Amino acid sequence: MERSRRDLELRSMERSRRMTQARTALERVTHYFHYSKEATYEETLKRLDEIRPMLEPLPDRTPDALDLLGQISELRGRFDEAEAFWQEAVRLDDAFGTAHYHLGRLLLLKWFLADLEAPSYGFRHLAEQAEKHFQSAMAHMTGIEEELQRDVARAATALIRKN
Repeated sequence: MERSRRDLELRSMERSRRMTQARTALERVTHYFHYSKEATYEETLKRLDEIRPMLEPLPDRTPDALDLLGQISELRGRFDEAEAFWQEAVRLDDAFGTAHYHLGRLLLLKWFLADLEAPSYGFRHLAEQAEKHFQSAMAHMTGIEEELQRDVARAATALIRKN
């Protein structure tokens, strides 16, 4: 009994270490991609490829791991894959505001792009889904680091309602 509890603790510590390592690496890649004048897409992809193995050995697909995988997919331009990861994250934990925010932002982008390509086809359902996820994000996000995301979610919701 004691051994199994200790094994659980060790696995939990390893999972936490890997998540912290992956989150920190993703923050660095995101900063590099958006702010470095020397950034190239090829180098960004290479750096993203180094993060995914940090998450793959995890035995469980937790919402926070799925959120990170969604962010990696989004940066790679794999929007459908990113959407699937975020959908799974909110399915597992409907109170996970960060995944709702990312999902809302992606659906908003899809709505804009679809409307540019074929405005008469009516892609309003994407906007409505985005608004729903932004509302969930605002209800569940806490912490100073998420204040900007809440502001973006409020602005996006106002834009959706206006249109």
